[in-house]
Amino acid sequence: MSVAASYSYVNATYRSTWTERSQSNSSADDEGNITVHSGDRIPGIPANTVKLRVDYNPIPRWNIGTKSHISQQHLRARRREQP
Repeated sequence: MSVAASYSYVNATYRSTWTERSQSNSSADDEGNITVHSGDRIPGIPANTVKLRVDYNPIPRWNIGTKSHISQQHLRARRREQP
């Protein structure tokens, strides 16, 4: 039997500030724009990831294994104040 584990940390952030048109975004202003700020985390890229793999060889030509993947993701959402 063999066991392997790994951990990774990714600090994925935007390096510049810009305004993007995104009318369906809940944090859009009255004109349908959102502002992405320098330092905001990039959505969909997990900050922390842990992987675990276990393999078992019941006989020399057989390999039974499983892999598990756990990650933490940041979602970007800002509430817009309603007048």
